[in-house]
Amino acid sequence: MAEIGALLGGKLARTKRQLQQTTREITARQLKKKTISVRLSQRLSQLTEEYQFLALGVESYRSVLHQISTIVHPFAVNGSGFQTGVDVQDALRSLLPSLAALGQTYQLTKIEKALEKFSCQINGIAAGINLWWQVVSSNLVWEELDALTQNWLVAYLLPEVYWFVQFDKTKNQDLRQVYQKAYEKVHQQLLAQPLTLSLQQVELSQWRDWATMIVAKFQRTTSAIEGRNGYLSRLKLVAIITAIFSL
Repeated sequence: MAEIGALLGGKLARTKRQLQQTTREITARQLKKKTISVRLSQRLSQLTEEYQFLALGVESYRSVLHQISTIVHPFAVNGSGFQTGVDVQDALRSLLPSLAALGQTYQLTKIEKALEKFSCQINGIAAGINLWWQVVSSNLVWEELDALTQNWLVAYLLPEVYWFVQFDKTKNQDLRQVYQKAYEKVHQQLLAQPLTLSLQQVELSQWRDWATMIVAKFQRTTSAIEGRNGYLSRLKLVAIITAIFSL
């Protein structure tokens, strides 16, 4: 993924520098009331079109990164429930054709190698999701809870705490809006549950502390998996986007 961004970003940066140089040259000639040659005018037009074309490509790439950022979670961002590693894996693999088309449209070299690398990293991300669910399952067994309480924790309290943490720590404004909506939805679902209303404040606070501890293990678990399987991580996606647009 980083290779694709670097290739697109590099092309955009070079074109931007050429466009700025040509614009300065035209401005200088205008200030001196010199004639603007046809060649120079054509060059400005060509570079402007090329820059707009590449900017569109970067925006498309940014859109894919945004989708990835909203996919790689143990819970669906639309509030529909939990996600297994297979769910995440399938969703990420569905983006490969879009990335391949992007590489073909913008004639990005070594696109096949970049996609192959990303495809391999998807397995690591899925493994991280599955490993975290194993941690959740083990903790539920250890707590020796009844089925009703287990369902309440997994289906309502955990996603509510999870999305609040994601919203709180994410700096990217687009993602913050997505995570805020996800949090608000699951928060209302949690409040509507009879068990939530029946618990004493002390009990609710204790379970919230438990959920916070479990959610914190997600980042540690997925970081370990990603470390063994490549550079791709949810937190680095925004950094990649920022690097492209700051060129």
